[in-house]
Amino acid sequence: MVFCFLLLPLLGLTGFFANAHAASAAATTDRATKSCVWKVTASDGHTLYLAGSVHALRPSDYPLPKAYDAALQNSTRLAFEVAPEDMQRMRERLASAALLPRGVQLRDRVDPRTYAYLLRVLAKTHTPESQIASYQSWYLAMQLQSPGASSLNASTSRGVERYLQQKAAAAKKPISGLESWRAHADVFAAMNAEEAEATLLIGFIRLDNANANFLRALAAWRRGDAATVERLLREEYRDYPALYRRLIDARNQAWLPKIEGWLRGGGRDNTWLVVAGTGHMAGRDGLPELLRARGYQVEQL
Repeated sequence: MVFCFLLLPLLGLTGFFANAHAASAAATTDRATKSCVWKVTASDGHTLYLAGSVHALRPSDYPLPKAYDAALQNSTRLAFEVAPEDMQRMRERLASAALLPRGVQLRDRVDPRTYAYLLRVLAKTHTPESQIASYQSWYLAMQLQSPGASSLNASTSRGVERYLQQKAAAAKKPISGLESWRAHADVFAAMNAEEAEATLLIGFIRLDNANANFLRALAAWRRGDAATVERLLREEYRDYPALYRRLIDARNQAWLPKIEGWLRGGGRDNTWLVVAGTGHMAGRDGLPELLRARGYQVEQL
């Protein structure tokens, strides 16, 4: 699940590895001509900013591209995928939904081959089967590739949202949510058994090269290369297009009316900065292109 860092601020789901190229990535930021930040202008002149997030970063990933601070400075309000004050309720919803119904075991909910491979993966970390038997597949996919298991010092406490949240608090700029805490949690918590197993299978497929894939995506994010982000993301979900639609397309479409409402109600004292995983900004179904197709002027910064 490499691209959950570019999609959902739930737990941050990927592995990493350290090398000299990765450590030097932040140092080249200022030479990039574009970033994953867009300025959207309506016909009446009202503006709104879109910013693609990576939800967990390392100290070496700072400073962020300058367009993030510029967009924040030019905005009076922010919107994250879920409002900061709702994060605890969202996590509680995930935790309660992570457990299978009483009497149901994971081995009964997934293909025997999936379960056998999961046991082989867990054996490498000396995790007993009893510790995973009662959990949903999607939750295990998160845990297998969480930042806590990372070989790099990546943390959601250093993600783009946290950085902007701290800056916004200092400037007394309010932060809202694109979706409710329940809708945000239910992207995973309300999956059916097939979708949940697919998240685990994607995690298995990418275990061997998740680190390299994430570094490529991170480099593309830093230079504002949304086309590469989309290509890598679609490769990740190539065998599970329905899951891709659930994680990205459906949510983008659900967010559009709210974003357009903020644009219509914009003005000098009411300019929004909308921050979501970079996967939501990429490609023809990403938020910048969807808004351009609706007649707004969209400029990548």
